[in-house]
Amino acid sequence: MSKPPILLLTEHPPLAPQQPATGLSVRHTRMAQCWAEEGYAVTYAWLSASGLGKAASATSESFARLPLTTKANSSDELRRWLSQNANAMVVLGYWEFESLLPATLDGPLFLDYVAPRLLE
Repeated sequence: MSKPPILLLTEHPPLAPQQPATGLSVRHTRMAQCWAEEGYAVTYAWLSASGLGKAASATSESFARLPLTTKANSSDELRRWLSQNANAMVVLGYWEFESLLPATLDGPLFLDYVAPRLLE
């Protein structure tokens, strides 16, 4: 039985040595790395206009990156990714982005619910 792909939709880009890091980017980068080490095909998606720039030189190449250009185009980009990755598990790392997802998904939707603001 093959493992379904994972889409991690979050607020900030993955860790990059030359950029500042938030608690949430540390958490989500490590989650993506761990899943990839377990054999999952992971795609880390974020709004590239989120204020911390693009992940030009990330800490690991163990997972794919999907910088979403704008909120207006992000829904289309996500729909395209989901249509190419049947039964994907979607991990919503930032609850406000649920509006970018289609109304129905083929695979499960998980909410990564922590209090990162308190940790930063």
